[in-house]
Order: sequence, then structure tokens, then C-alpha cells
Amino acid sequence: FAFWSPASGGDPIARDEWLENTRTVYEVQAWSLRELNVRLAGETAGVSFTASEKSHFRGRDVSGGHFVGDVWAKSGAGWQRAARYSSRLPKLPPTKPSGKG
Repeated sequence: FAFWSPASGGDPIARDEWLENTRTVYEVQAWSLRELNVRLAGETAGVSFTASEKSHFRGRDVSGGHFVGDVWAKSGAGWQRAARYSSRLPKLPPTKPSGKG
């Protein structure tokens, strides 16, 4: 498993480092998941979703929305995540009701 994001400078973050960060320097106050999509292709699955969070990483506010894509592979040990890609979503202005039904 490896984790990629624009914040990592293009270099993957190894599973052990990612797990250690989630236990020690990544603080989540609130988190929600939306728009979950799963696509199966034989022994591989692509999973994507958007996540919204209120959180801090190493004391810095990293709250906001993210698009996340996971690649899962089925093996003798079952389904395991092989990779995760995460990118921040732009902050969009709130939508206004159009008044049209």
C-alpha cells in the first residue's frame, strides 16, 4: 500500500508511515464520506469517494474536501488496498436555489 497526494510532492508515502501519521500527527474532529463509487474489474476494484473533514495535520488546519481514489486487489488473503490517491477539492461557493422545480 502507498499513499499519493499533491502535498507529498509526488512521492508516495509508505503504508507504515501513513499509519503512523494517522495515529500521531493527524487529528480528525469530524469526517464524512459522500459519492462512493465502486468499479470491479476481475480481481481488481477501483473505489472513489469525496470526503469532507475538519482536521489538523502536525498542528496545521487541513480541513476541507478531498477526492479519494483507492485501488484494491484480491489475493489469497482477500481484498487489500494497493494504493490510495487523494487530492484536495476546490472550495466552491455555496449554490443558491434557482427557484425552479
